[in-house]
Amino acid sequence: MKEASPGVKQILYFDCFSGVSGDMILGAALDLGLDLQEMKDMLGCLNLPGWRLERERVNRGGITGTRAIVYVDETQPPERNLPVILALIEKADLPDVIRSQSAAVFRRLAEAEGAVHNIPAEKVHFHEVG
Repeated sequence: MKEASPGVKQILYFDCFSGVSGDMILGAALDLGLDLQEMKDMLGCLNLPGWRLERERVNRGGITGTRAIVYVDETQPPERNLPVILALIEKADLPDVIRSQSAAVFRRLAEAEGAVHNIPAEKVHFHEVG
């Protein structure tokens, strides 16, 4: 990935007026210059078996971009709730700061989903990220 010039801060702002998905975020990172193999190596730190990542150029509504496609070997991906996701994050080969930030993001997502569905955060199933 391209380095910022010394003393220059880089900020990425997502204007997700109609939502955003994980494949869209990964595709945007690839469009910004992240190498596909570097992304695969980073995702490999999660120690999750049975997946592969590919990219393709797409044109939707006249806008061209990169679509990241994650293929999973399982026909029925496991349903993972917050405690399972937090355990996966804890076991991942990630720097401590990334591990704690990732756990905080999933806790917040679980709290929001739980509030919407009137269930405890620990019972929320992350079917779309699992």
